[in-house]
Amino acid sequence: MVRKERGIHERRHCRRRLVQQRAGLGPEWRAFIATGLLGGFTTFSAFTLDFAQLMGQGYVARAALYFGATLLLAVLGFYLGAGMTKLVLS
Repeated sequence: MVRKERGIHERRHCRRRLVQQRAGLGPEWRAFIATGLLGGFTTFSAFTLDFAQLMGQGYVARAALYFGATLLLAVLGFYLGAGMTKLVLS
């Protein structure tokens, strides 16, 4: 059983290395894809699931507040981060 699992992990590692070599992506791009893009998908999925569960349980007002507050805070966070970046880089 251990030998079989080890073989599966080795094949996955080889496939991952092959994809990385063929794609020509450096470590920075791989980190961006893994944390930036894929992280964004998981965050959005969690947000959608929470919203859908609130709606499904009949908490329409709470779901609307959650939806609106999340979007508002996300936009404010973006502008705060952009402003701080301008200050640091100027």
